[in-house]
Amino acid sequence: MKQIEDKNKIIGLLEQMVADKDKQNAWLSKSCDALADEVRRLEVQIGMLKAQNDQWMASGEARHPKGETKNPTKPNKQKVGFMKKHKPKK
Repeated sequence: MKQIEDKNKIIGLLEQMVADKDKQNAWLSKSCDALADEVRRLEVQIGMLKAQNDQWMASGEARHPKGETKNPTKPNKQKVGFMKKHKPKK
């Protein structure tokens, strides 16, 4: 008789554990869905930022075409300031 009661207690505990695991699975499933939604939202945001960056880069290239410098340097320009070599004083 005692063995049957012990088995029934074990079965009750196992059923409770299964129910707890089902609750955990449901919670994890909801969490995964929320994370997947967040990932999709961030991917859209990244796409928008990439498009903005591309537009910005294109506008920069339009303002400053390659091959043309704003202040062209002269080839015979002398070194100035700290770049000059100092001659030792005698």
